[in-house]
Amino acid sequence: MRGKGKSTRPLSVLVVDDDAAIRGFLPRVFARFDYSSAVADSGSEAIALLGEQAFDIALIDFMMPNMNGLELSRWLADHHPNTAIVIMTGYGSEPELKEALEGGVFRCIPKPLLDLEELRVVLEDAIESKQTPSAT
Repeated sequence: MRGKGKSTRPLSVLVVDDDAAIRGFLPRVFARFDYSSAVADSGSEAIALLGEQAFDIALIDFMMPNMNGLELSRWLADHHPNTAIVIMTGYGSEPELKEALEGGVFRCIPKPLLDLEELRVVLEDAIESKQTPSAT
């Protein structure tokens, strides 16, 4: 169930990471949170999945071959503006992370993902940010 009672539909998360261990681990975590999830091992696979199904959140690894997390987040912002974007990274000082945040990424979180309850809060805050109209 989504946070704060907004909907009874499970939150849907697309995990994009070239690390097979992450792709195996996170869907089990999300099942415990009652989220639905899908995994992709690359930006191009994620784009293919997004052509078949919409997701509430994309949880994207920053460092991937061919299309990195910043490039994928730009594509998502252009093609799926209702999808909240969270980037995972072990590289916290990259100038590109600042660019990602300025380009619509909700948050960059550190890898390894140690605090799973904090991950849940970040994801629910990210979807809430997409549902709450901006104050003018």
